Parts: sequence; C-alpha cells; structure tokens
Amino acid sequence: MAWTKTKTAIVAGAVLLTGLTVVVVKLIKAHRVSMWEVRDPSVALLRKTPPQVRIVPTKFQSSRWENDRDRMLGIAQPAKIVVAAAYGMWAWQSVFEVPLPPGRFDVIANLPQDSAEALREEVKKQFGVVAHAKPGIPMSCCSGLKPRMPTA
Repeated sequence: MAWTKTKTAIVAGAVLLTGLTVVVVKLIKAHRVSMWEVRDPSVALLRKTPPQVRIVPTKFQSSRWENDRDRMLGIAQPAKIVVAAAYGMWAWQSVFEVPLPPGRFDVIANLPQDSAEALREEVKKQFGVVAHAKPGIPMSCCSGLKPRMPTA
C-alpha cells in the first residue's frame, strides 16, 4: 500500500513538473528579444546578425535606420517607412491608397542577396499591400499602394 502511494506521488510530481516547465518555456519565448532588436543598431550589428527577414512590433520609442547595400535594419519605424524601404522609395514619394497598420515596427532584411524582394514579400504577408507604379510615373518617383486582395 505504501509503495502504491509513493508511485502515485512520484507520477503526480512528474506531471506537475512537466506542466510547469512548459509554462516557463512559453513565458520565456514571449519575452525574448532578438539580437538585432536594440535601441541603437549599427551596420556592424546588421552584418553579424544571422540572415533573416522579420517585421515585429517595436519595444522602443526612438527610431533608427541602418543600410548596408541591399540589407536593412530599422527600429521603431512606422509602416509607411517599412513599405517604402521594401520598394526602394522614400516615404514622401509614396501615395498610400489604403490604410497601413498603426504603430511602429522593428524590421530586418539581411539576406546575402535579394533582401528587398524578401522584405516586399513580408510586407505583403503582414500588411496586405503591394506597390504599383502609376501610369507615366516611374516606381522610383511615386507609388500607390493597393490592397493585396481586391474587395468586391
């Protein structure tokens, strides 16, 4: 009888411990900050960060942008800046025909090649917009953003 109670206590303890471990791991992942999400990024940080393309809500107040050829890293940037950068434009050259997400974002696109193209895909996926040149106006001059999926 005593042995049965001991086995039951051991099993119950193991189940409880496993459950707590899962909760702790989930909490840690929720608060993790990537190595590139820093207040004052640099080109050196952009170069040494593993290749990736990400757009995440920011944790910072002041904005910063770093470029290294086709690679880019922005901290606390509004969506219009992220979209314009993905298409190689200045935000003031762009006409936004649809609302963009509010708030600010941290963004990195530092693939060995085609970072801008990958960032355009990420913008399309997360913000639901793509850029199109207006007739007679080159893309590098002015752009209108349209919804990714037209509504009826």
